[in-house]
Amino acid sequence: FSRAISLLPGDATYDEARTLWNARFDKYPSMIARCASVDDVVEIVNFARMRGLSAAVRSGRHDLAGRCVMDDEISIDLTQMGKITVDPQKRSVRAEAGAIWRNVTTEVQKHGLATGGPMDSNVTVSGYGLGGGLNLLMRAHGLGCDNVLSIEMVSSGGEQIKVDKDNHPDLFWAMRGAGANFGVVTAMEYRLHPIPKVLAGNVTWALGDDSVK
Repeated sequence: FSRAISLLPGDATYDEARTLWNARFDKYPSMIARCASVDDVVEIVNFARMRGLSAAVRSGRHDLAGRCVMDDEISIDLTQMGKITVDPQKRSVRAEAGAIWRNVTTEVQKHGLATGGPMDSNVTVSGYGLGGGLNLLMRAHGLGCDNVLSIEMVSSGGEQIKVDKDNHPDLFWAMRGAGANFGVVTAMEYRLHPIPKVLAGNVTWALGDDSVK
């Protein structure tokens, strides 16, 4: 490939690149394509389509079901795509698919803004928003998927598409938790909220005592 870094079984960093957070899954993809740009993703998608090859997309390591890396398939690895851009006037943040939520939080906090993120700050923005998105702010501001403003993706035909409530609205609805295998998400835009006060701590109940500790 002209830009993507391709790892094959036997390469020095192949085992590290295929390893998932959930050690229950031990998968061996036929090739790992580490993409650094949208052009890399287009190239890999076209390569797989023209050769009739299956591919799985990995933005991070936290897929509990182990579906982001599969045996004998191409692994489209987006972990190097982590650029984050905050628009404080619009109250939004655009992050590439491999951006870790911890880094997103750090950037948006500089502007006094926040959006509900996952309990584990090592989860990436794409896996979180596409899967629903439980968070500590959801009672006030909704699930993660409710705060997705737009999704940038590469279709199975190699076309770059941006979907939102006005562009491909049915696809925009479906991608926020209703299904899978619509394409390769390369970036997502989230709505931000001003959070003037943060209350933190644990509430526990003592056995045999009705008082809150």
